[in-house]
Amino acid sequence: VRHALAVMLDRLDGVRRSVKRRRVVVKVNLVNTSEADMTGVPLWLSVTVHPIVAMALGSLLVRAGALEVVFCDQLPFRCSDEEAFAGYGFKLEEFNAVMEGRARFENTRNRGRHRDYAIVKVPNGELATTWEVNRTYVDADVLISLTKLKSHVSGGITGGMKNLFGLPPSSLYGDDLQNEPSEAAVGYRSNTMHTCTH
Repeated sequence: VRHALAVMLDRLDGVRRSVKRRRVVVKVNLVNTSEADMTGVPLWLSVTVHPIVAMALGSLLVRAGALEVVFCDQLPFRCSDEEAFAGYGFKLEEFNAVMEGRARFENTRNRGRHRDYAIVKVPNGELATTWEVNRTYVDADVLISLTKLKSHVSGGITGGMKNLFGLPPSSLYGDDLQNEPSEAAVGYRSNTMHTCTH
């Protein structure tokens, strides 16, 4: 896996130069729960980014000089970031073993470790002209969307851009909100993010 990714990154001229001495955020595609399975196969092995692929990418980014690689997604859990990612097979200790201690996980379902949200403008947006997102995404020097290519009920396929549907946090856009935002929200954002594509 690592060799195949290395070949692909070599063909993308400038990737190494882009990440050297930079803080890289990798938005992984982990879907809304780690507990479900498909005919006995854990969901994280079938429809989400496999931890080996993420770890291989992270090790290549560190080898290219990245100062830190933060793996992010919005996960429906109120536990620690490390525990939330572990449900998908992402073990921080294993990542740091191959990434010289430069890996970190962040559940972006709310503000997390930040005081406020970042405002992202969407010029000529049809659904909205601005979104509030966890600041980790916009404070990054480099943002990489790492997804698992698969079919999707409303998007047709999940690819690099569709994966970014996971940026708006549950705390502001979740289906479990009553009439106001809540940092404790963990609901999926079907009403906001998926019905907009129909």
